[in-house]
Amino acid sequence: MQVFKTYFRIAKKQIGHIVIYIGIFAAIMFLMSVFSSEEANTRFQATSLNITVIDEDHSEASKALVSYLGDIHTLVELPDYDQETLFDNLYYARISYVLTIPSGYSDRLSTMDTEELVTSSKLNNSARGYFVDQQIDEYLNSVTLYLSGGYSLNEALTKTAAAFDSQGDIDLINFETDTEDSTNPMMVFFFQYIPYIFLSVLILGMCPILIVFHQRELRCRIQCSALSQHSMNFQLTMGCILYTILLWMLFLLAALIFYGPSDVLSHQGLLLIGNSAAFLPVGVAITLLLGTLISSNNKENTLNVLNMVANVLGLGMSFLCGIFVPQYLLGDTVLAIAHFLPAYWYVRNSNMIGGFSDEAMSYSTYWTDIGIQLLFFAALFAVYLVAARQKKQKQIS
Repeated sequence: MQVFKTYFRIAKKQIGHIVIYIGIFAAIMFLMSVFSSEEANTRFQATSLNITVIDEDHSEASKALVSYLGDIHTLVELPDYDQETLFDNLYYARISYVLTIPSGYSDRLSTMDTEELVTSSKLNNSARGYFVDQQIDEYLNSVTLYLSGGYSLNEALTKTAAAFDSQGDIDLINFETDTEDSTNPMMVFFFQYIPYIFLSVLILGMCPILIVFHQRELRCRIQCSALSQHSMNFQLTMGCILYTILLWMLFLLAALIFYGPSDVLSHQGLLLIGNSAAFLPVGVAITLLLGTLISSNNKENTLNVLNMVANVLGLGMSFLCGIFVPQYLLGDTVLAIAHFLPAYWYVRNSNMIGGFSDEAMSYSTYWTDIGIQLLFFAALFAVYLVAARQKKQKQIS
C-alpha cells in the first residue's frame, strides 16, 4: 500500500491549505443556510408605505378611497404638487407612490367604469408601487361588485370599508406527518449546500495530490516497479474515498455543533445524512477524473486551472440544479438540463425531505434519487478508468 501511504504523506503537507478552504467554505455555507432559512420562514406581513394622494374630485367616494389607503399606509402631504416636486420626492424615496384621483371619479365609479379611473406615479419596476396598485384594484373591484349586486354607491362604499376593516389572521401551515420529528429548516439548507462545498473543497484540496501521481517522471518510476496499474488506481481511489469520508465527517461534526444531536440524528436528519453520503462517491469520481485530465509542471498554473474548474463546476451546478436558486423558480429548459447533473437529484431529495417542494415525502422517490446519484458515480468512475488508461498509454508512447 505504498501509493496509499504516499497519498496521505502528500496530503499532510497540504493540510494548511485544506483547512483554510474548509474553514472558509464552512463559514459561507453556514451563513447562507441561516439567511436562506430566515427567508423561507418569514411570515406574511403587510408593509406600510409613504404615499401621496392628490384628490381632485373631493367627493364622498374619493374621500372613502383616501381613508382606505390611509388605514394601510402613511399619507404624506407635500408643500407643492407640481410634477417636479413629486418626481424629486419619488426619486429620493421620501415617498413610494403618488395617486391622483381625477375630477369625475365618483360619477364614473357609480356607473362601474373603472378602466383607468385613477392615475399613479411610481419608480420604474418598483415592487412597492405595484403592491399599492394591487390594493387599489382590489378596493375598486370590491365596490364594483357591490354595485353590480344592486347596492347604491354609498352602500357599496360602506360595505367595502367594513369588509376591508375585518382583517383575518394569516397562519403558515406546515404539513408534517410527525410533529414530534419536524425538520429544522436551517439544517436542511446546511445540507443543501453540501454539493457546492464538497466539489469545491475536493477539487481544490484533492486534485493537487492526484496530479503529483500523474506526473510523467513519477509514473515512469511506478511503471518500472512491480506495482500494477490496477493496484495503483485502486490505492488512489481508496485514498480519495478515505479523504472524502474524513471531510464528510468533519461537516457532520459541524452540523452537530450548529444544530445539536436532536435535529441531526432525527428521522429527517438521518435522511439528509444518507442523501449527502450518496453524493460522496460522485464527488470522488469527479475529482479522480479531473486529477487525471489536468496536468501541469507549473504549480501556479495548476492551481489557477483548478480554481477555474472548481468555480465553473461548483457554481454552474449550484445555479442549474437548484442549490442557490430554488428549483421551482427555474425554467423548464434549465430543469431539463439539470436532469443530466447529479446535484439535481441530490437537491430534489433535500427539498422533498425539508418540505420545500411540491412533492410529498416518498421513500420510493428518495431511494430512486439516491440510486440515480450512484449511477452518475458509476458512469464518471468508468470514464476515469478509461482516461487513466489512455493517459498511461500516451506517456509510454
